[in-house]
Amino acid sequence: MSALTIFSLDLGNKRTKMYTEKGVRDYPSQFALKKDAGQETRFKKKMDLNFFSINEEEYVWGNDLYEEIDPQDLIDTMRFGSSRYSSIQYKNLIKMSLAEMASDYDTEEILAVELVIALPTEDLTDENKSKLEKFLKDAHSIKRNGKSHVIKVDKVHIESQTTGTFYNHLLGKDGLVNNEELYNKTVSIVDAGGGTLIIETLKRLSFIPELSSQFETGAYKLFNEIKFAAKQKGCRISVYEIENILREGKTVFSENNRSDEDQVFDLSKTIEKVKTQYTEVVLNNLNKTLKGTNRIDQMIVTGGTSQLINKEVFKEEYPYVIFEKEPSTANAIGNYKYILAVRE
Repeated sequence: MSALTIFSLDLGNKRTKMYTEKGVRDYPSQFALKKDAGQETRFKKKMDLNFFSINEEEYVWGNDLYEEIDPQDLIDTMRFGSSRYSSIQYKNLIKMSLAEMASDYDTEEILAVELVIALPTEDLTDENKSKLEKFLKDAHSIKRNGKSHVIKVDKVHIESQTTGTFYNHLLGKDGLVNNEELYNKTVSIVDAGGGTLIIETLKRLSFIPELSSQFETGAYKLFNEIKFAAKQKGCRISVYEIENILREGKTVFSENNRSDEDQVFDLSKTIEKVKTQYTEVVLNNLNKTLKGTNRIDQMIVTGGTSQLINKEVFKEEYPYVIFEKEPSTANAIGNYKYILAVRE
């Protein structure tokens, strides 16, 4: 019997990260109805957008979503706590993610997979895990760009988002330990995500609860602050457009797509101010969690929002910190390596 194909999924509040042996994808955690994309979008073959059919409803999803869809038409999956895992929006995003990963495999047959999915630490309750496993362990039929994909999830692993980054540093591509020194250290992982800030401290893969916390101080609050400040300047920018320009490293927003006049707004001062404030928030929450302990040997900062942290200021307080090179996708890649390590 051939080994199951491993799919790794980290479905965050702002970004959805997918990893297989074929490569990595990092998409927004929003999507839209196909009817809201308009006819023109369907003929732009070079755009990073794909069309999905689930239970006779059609959706569009991809990294060019914000360029083609009016922000008010976006379907958001952001929720906190157990309600997220029973929502139809969350389940549909999982199905689209499965089809997206399956599209790399040239087969007309049912694709049998072993799926690892990551949740925030505080969401790893028996209730949430049971609810998710019941939904996931099934045959999922989805059309992507007109082609049918049937993904049969035979095995499900529900892991911590944050621990994935630790595995990414501990394990090699083959799933074998290649950093034994890290294994023996006390390590704090700081995961700055779209909806949460998670601080998780480990020693030899054992969780240390008194040096771990979760806070609802994610990127969405920063985006709303930037939106409010921009509005005072007469700039009509959505939180989705703010997310997009920050991901691209830009500080200028143009409204030329909304009117005949090309209005350009320089948001650099606003963005820099918010970055400074966010760095202070992260450090404050980190200090409250670690309480000045000298037990920490290594700190790894990860998560898509970590790019908004002032690294120099951070290093002044925690000189032993490492900033993840690929912070958005490290958890998904690390959890993939973990399944390689533990699979039978």
